[in-house]
Formats: sequence, C-alpha cells, structure tokens
Amino acid sequence: MHSTRRSILCILAIFLFSAIGYADDEATEDVIGVIGMTPVETGSCLAVYVPMPIGRALAGVAWYNNDGSVVYPQVLVASGLAAFPEPAGSALPVAADVSGMSSGWSELTFSEPVGSLSAGLYVVFRLPQGSEHTHDGAGGGAGIGYTSGANGYTGWMSLDGEDWIKLHADFGIAIAPITVPLAEGMALKNLEPGEVPDAVTHTALLLPAPNPFNPQTELHFQLKDACDVDLSIYNVKGERVAQLAAGAYPAGRHAVTWRGVDTRGRRLASGTYFARFVAGAVVQTQRLALVK
Repeated sequence: MHSTRRSILCILAIFLFSAIGYADDEATEDVIGVIGMTPVETGSCLAVYVPMPIGRALAGVAWYNNDGSVVYPQVLVASGLAAFPEPAGSALPVAADVSGMSSGWSELTFSEPVGSLSAGLYVVFRLPQGSEHTHDGAGGGAGIGYTSGANGYTGWMSLDGEDWIKLHADFGIAIAPITVPLAEGMALKNLEPGEVPDAVTHTALLLPAPNPFNPQTELHFQLKDACDVDLSIYNVKGERVAQLAAGAYPAGRHAVTWRGVDTRGRRLASGTYFARFVAGAVVQTQRLALVK
C-alpha cells in the first residue's frame, strides 16, 4: 500500500526537560517532549524548516536528541516551497552516520555550508529503518525534542522522503541553526515559488494535517500532470457539505485549507467527515475528525 494511505503516528512524550542555548547566540527554549515516528520505514525522514538571514549560509545544527544509540544514516539540506520540503532524493547530503547524546543537545557540523537563494532551508534527518520512538532516553529510538510552537521550528514527517506531513503548530522542533557568512563558491539551494519539484511522479491526495483538527486543517494533493480536480468534504451520511477544489489545476503540489464549515460558511458539528479527491482516473478518500 502506498505510503500516502498509511498513518503516521507522532509519539509525544510528556516529560519536561531543560535545554541549553546553542548556535548563533540564540537562547534555546526548554524542551517539553520528544517526537518520533511509527512505523519507520526505508526512506522515513523528519525535516525542519530553518529561516535563513540574508548573507548567511547554514553550516550545521544543534538538536535535542532522544537516543544516543541511534545512528541517522544521513542528514541533508533541502529547499522547498512554502507549503512543504522538496523530496529528500533532491536534497544535498551534508553528513552521514550521525549520532548524538541521549536526552540532550548535540551539535553537527555539515561537510560544507549551504546557502539559500530563498527565505529558508530544510534540514532533513533520515531515520534508521525500524527505529520507532518507544520511550524517552537511551534505548527509546529515534526522536527529536520539541518546544512550544512559538519557540521552535516548523517540522515535517515523511514515510518515504517524498510525501510530507506538516506537524501541528503547537510543536516546534528543538534545533538551533549554526550559520556562517555566505561566501563565493558555497553550495546553494533554491526552489522559487511556483516551481514543480522533479519527484512528483504520481497523482495523489496526501494525508491531512493536523488530523484530528480544530479549527482548521490543510489538505495537500499532488498532480503528475495537469488535470481537472474535485476535492469535496462529505459527512457520514454521504452528503457533500463542502467543496474545496474544483476545476483545472497544473501539475505539481497544491494545498487547500478547510476550516470546518459548509458551503455556506456555517460551522459544522464535531464528528467524522471524509475528503474525497478525484483527479483524472485517481479517486481517493481520507477520513477527517473535527473536534471541539
């Protein structure tokens, strides 16, 4: 079964940790938990969006690591659109066989600094297959700390490094960028708004995030070729209550927001709904849970 039809479970720890400031003289906020994935398959990744100041290049990161016995096969630097990272297969490898300490901050220097021609870069951790996060600390599996959403960095998860799921805004990934002045000859990553990532190889409705949601969720879909699209919301009775996308769309990735309202803008009751995606010969359905 294709990864876009599988669930990603983010395991959120409840323990409180304290963190030390790192990198660029920025104070790092207290880590309040650890986030990981299950299952962890070949190609599974966690990505973090790092805004880049003008004239700076990303030379490394400090991050709050869960399990010191975990070895991340690769760390990469990716570009991307505002709504999602580019596929990991197009990212630039900057480190291999990376490990850190258990329940603490670790620092990684990249093999080369990477500059950005756009507003930011994505740091991508490839997760070792089978290293599910089962608990906090040594032996607990792959995981990275998180802070309150306002104090951390936006995170993304993917089972295959291609179809990305954005983490809820309440969870800010606990990393601190290490930057250096941008210099001639440094590697550069860029993907201008409107460009189509090369790895859009199939048409699909991706997993909505957040889900369950309140008050709104984002639904992402990708198109291998330009075609007519219908993305509608149905209740458990099979009645269409909202239409989020209709008409011709170009190839590439797209995102729409549903705020839990019907076609007249009226707030719907909490409960189960279904997003039905029709694009050419592709028909998919995703289950949504509106909570209050």
